[in-house]
Amino acid sequence: MKRTMSRRRLLAGTVGVAGAVTLAACGEAQVEETAAPTAAPAEKAVMAEKVVTAEQPAAARAETAAPAEKVVTVEPAPPRAEHVQIRFATDHVSGPRGRATQWGLEKFAQKSPNTFVTVEPIGGDYWDALSIQAAAGSLAELVLWDGWLFNQWRGEGITIPINDTVDKMPGWDPDEYYWMPNIYTENGEAADHQWPPPTRLEGPQHGFSYQGWTAGFLYNITMVERLGLGAPTEDWTWNDLLENSMKARDPEADLYGIDAIDREKMWMPLCFSAGATLLRGEGDVDFTMFDDGGDEGFQFTWDLIHTHDVAPPPEVRKQLSGEFGTVFEAGKQAYWMSGRVYTVGFGVPRIQDRFEWSLGPVPKNPRTNYHGNIWGEQYHAVTNGAHARGTLEPTAELGHFLGTDVQRRVAEVDRGHLPMWKPAFDTANATAPPPQGMEWLQKYVDRPDMRHYQARLPFWVEWWLVWGPPLDKAMLGETSAQEGMREAKRLAELNQAKQVEEMKNRGWI
Repeated sequence: MKRTMSRRRLLAGTVGVAGAVTLAACGEAQVEETAAPTAAPAEKAVMAEKVVTAEQPAAARAETAAPAEKVVTVEPAPPRAEHVQIRFATDHVSGPRGRATQWGLEKFAQKSPNTFVTVEPIGGDYWDALSIQAAAGSLAELVLWDGWLFNQWRGEGITIPINDTVDKMPGWDPDEYYWMPNIYTENGEAADHQWPPPTRLEGPQHGFSYQGWTAGFLYNITMVERLGLGAPTEDWTWNDLLENSMKARDPEADLYGIDAIDREKMWMPLCFSAGATLLRGEGDVDFTMFDDGGDEGFQFTWDLIHTHDVAPPPEVRKQLSGEFGTVFEAGKQAYWMSGRVYTVGFGVPRIQDRFEWSLGPVPKNPRTNYHGNIWGEQYHAVTNGAHARGTLEPTAELGHFLGTDVQRRVAEVDRGHLPMWKPAFDTANATAPPPQGMEWLQKYVDRPDMRHYQARLPFWVEWWLVWGPPLDKAMLGETSAQEGMREAKRLAELNQAKQVEEMKNRGWI
């Protein structure tokens, strides 16, 4: 099994990644990084030292395999031992996510006492650590992974296709999963640009779905009722949002209507609402985020801060957030288009009973009468270590268990991420408050036109980072919205040209 990696690929995966792409990798907007507590040393130590046994979960699934672009020859795996030990690397070691992981491992231990799972907490520069381990061939058998890493190292043999193993697992049903192409399955260039996007899991599969993220809409019920504002309805447009945000604004009381900074969870969905279809067009030559009316979404967001003064600028956000981490959770903001909709487990202990809050419908563009959205996910990758150590089957069993039974626990109790297993939403507890309106989380992702972040680039994170700064400068008021969008498009397309050349070199196109 090939374990070496070019120096460029290693560096591309390590330089500046950890802090810069937390929102893309973990599905947490910058404001939400503060919501997810970093693993405390004591909590890490418990999970690092604890060895739990694992059970053989019942279920896995057969799927339709799309042609792989590069064939990796896998030697027959060593026979499975009666008692095996597998390593599991994750940063879900504290807070709601850590509690879900701990619960899952304890339940897994009860079902398969012959499999011992050692948890390897990875904190700090998570992606940097994984990059180094991948290059050294020392990765754990099961690793919490990301789509951009999958594509960056695809063809290196670091993660391996597991379709043959999955096909033998009883009860596997690809229709039970929310799915997007080229995150942990090989689906090719066409799937990355298909519109509407494909929705049924297929293709050579390198792991198991786990942690999803998306955007949605929140509102402070208590504040809305006290100020006589409108509660969002399915007919709400951007005009309704602006009108009510202006009513909420009170400079003397430091009250704001809406937040307007977040890239993935605020203005990108608005760009899609206004008409944009994809981030990159077919062939990956054109940056299309602001085409077909998409620029309206960014301009509207910019205006909320710099024209209408209903959204706090960055320096004010930090000041007002205080101990609560966000302006909304501090009780100073009426509405919030945010990723907090899928991480309410972080918001509940902050808000407690200071005010009542709810998820609700995302306002539509008044011209298109449409509300767009975007989503992504991390998955549990099965690495070449599972093959080399003869633990492929128990590793797959653990990955599947975490992607099913644990997802129901996440939906009902911990609520630290978006469950990607559809049956997790089937119980009354999955929609029970707090907050109100939890049924909207599933409504957001049940749409057939959810955009994904088109991870199929050899150096996706490099591309993602290059076009963000001009837009950040615009949001700070240092340039106009139009200037920011023009420069972002220019930088994105320069980088995409290099990515296309690299894809040609790799034989992807």
